[in-house]
Amino acid sequence: MACLVGASQNAAYTIDRNTDILYTINLVDASTIASVQLDSIMEINGRGLAVSQAGILYGIFNFDKLLDTFELRTIDVQTGKTNLIGSLGVSFESMTFSSSGILYGGDNAGHIYQIDPQSGTISNSLQCYALGQPLYLDIDSLAFPYDGYLYAADSEAVTVADLYQINPSSGLTTNLGSTGVKGLNGLTTVPEPAVIPAPGAIVLGSIGVGLVTWLRRRRTI
Repeated sequence: MACLVGASQNAAYTIDRNTDILYTINLVDASTIASVQLDSIMEINGRGLAVSQAGILYGIFNFDKLLDTFELRTIDVQTGKTNLIGSLGVSFESMTFSSSGILYGGDNAGHIYQIDPQSGTISNSLQCYALGQPLYLDIDSLAFPYDGYLYAADSEAVTVADLYQINPSSGLTTNLGSTGVKGLNGLTTVPEPAVIPAPGAIVLGSIGVGLVTWLRRRRTI
């Protein structure tokens, strides 16, 4: 499985890159709610999923591993039909919508971009950095849990992923520590019932409740 994005408070979408099947997963017990075959003509490698405020599911697909032909497409979750929005020209690994509707994408060299969801046009490239030095992160996972920051994981199949906080205005990046998960390939935010958080729980609520894959996996380690 690759990519993870909240579909509702109790469900998320993910893609099986080997079979090009989109799954809707129950976040309570990890069962499969629904699955649909994507309308792939060529080899589809899903590199990122994001749901807009209007409920539209977007995906970044790499149709040619050798040429890195990345495209932005919308996905019909009922039929599996994809609709081309535009070619991207960047080796994207992940994407997410902000709470204000901005679509961000992360690549394999530590760059954060803004993507126009209507055309696929890329703008406002930022290099992640810390202590004045660039960070060449392979941003396989990206989430925006409503606190004004992006959260990313630099994932490799055989190494434990760290969690990073990224300022989307400057690129300033903070390493929040190890997730304890090897090859982490999905971070997402999910809606939460409106409650008044207790003092000291605001950060945990805004970060922790949304980063489903990381926290739920951590509880089992």
